[in-house]
Amino acid sequence: MNLLNVCRMPMRWVDLDAYNHLNHAVFFDFMTEARSQLFKYLLNLQGMCQFVTAHVECDYKFPYHYPDTIILKQYFESRSNSSFNLKYEFYSEKNSDVLCAQAVVRMVAVNPASGRPMRIPAEALALLEKVD
Repeated sequence: MNLLNVCRMPMRWVDLDAYNHLNHAVFFDFMTEARSQLFKYLLNLQGMCQFVTAHVECDYKFPYHYPDTIILKQYFESRSNSSFNLKYEFYSEKNSDVLCAQAVVRMVAVNPASGRPMRIPAEALALLEKVD
């Protein structure tokens, strides 16, 4: 597993649910933001391919309470010819040793012209599989 990036995102009051916990759906927003940073800055493929989300699963371990900052670690976990998995670990700035949630997202490489799955470009794999 290669650590790709670490994102720090402040929790907002509007992110809370009725129980004063970080709403479960907001975890998906944070993962989307982390992926957008990855694709914009690390995988700048300039129209070579697109990556679409094919599957997401998230296990919640420990609740966040407002105010806090989410520390989200994003890892490259595994791949096939046309897809790869990203693993996410959610931590709290208040208690950085406690794993609050973990998730896995499967991304599929898609040809922008045809909209069909394609082999992951070698340039992208080289960046994703780099040694920490």
